[in-house]
Amino acid sequence: MKFLTFALTVASAFKWLAPISVEAHSWLVKPVSRDIDPRTTDGTIGCPNTTPGSSTSFSPGEIIDVRYWRNNHLGGFIRWSLSPAGSETASDFDDNVFFYTCRESGPDCVPADGSPSRYAGDSSSDNTISCGDTITLPDWLDEGDYVLQWVWFGVGSSYGNIGWAEPQFVSCADITLTATGSGSEPTCPTFVGGDRVTKNEDLGDG
Repeated sequence: MKFLTFALTVASAFKWLAPISVEAHSWLVKPVSRDIDPRTTDGTIGCPNTTPGSSTSFSPGEIIDVRYWRNNHLGGFIRWSLSPAGSETASDFDDNVFFYTCRESGPDCVPADGSPSRYAGDSSSDNTISCGDTITLPDWLDEGDYVLQWVWFGVGSSYGNIGWAEPQFVSCADITLTATGSGSEPTCPTFVGGDRVTKNEDLGDG
């Protein structure tokens, strides 16, 4: 429920950022994802690929680099959730959301031609320009194996039509927390605002 409430709040607050785009496709590529192509969800899927993949080890509370493909698509938000391995239903991830970011975040998430336009395309081949910056992993979880879920949501345009909703896209990556965290879980997930458009147009971080 907290995902739906947050999604509606941020989508309403940032609806003026909804850009023109073509049919969307993107997926998580760092940390190593279980998926190698775009997978959509109606909110009932935890991980499209239920087979565990290669696991990446991190410390609790570590700031990690994350990446996903830009692919000429603009706007929206990324939801990050971390659930114990084996507890991978949609509701498990809904209950373990810890971080939100804007989709076009990170210094590398820019069109190949450097255009500052909010509607700029990549001017490059698919799967060559990455978005994503850093997120902070929870510091309140026990040592062990977890699944990191990436969800892209809140895109308000499609095929150049403002208001045409795109589907939600989802990927999962396997990670291991190498120690038990010493922090306490916050009341709400962290939201880090700001993306390519807000920086180019001096709009602040939301």
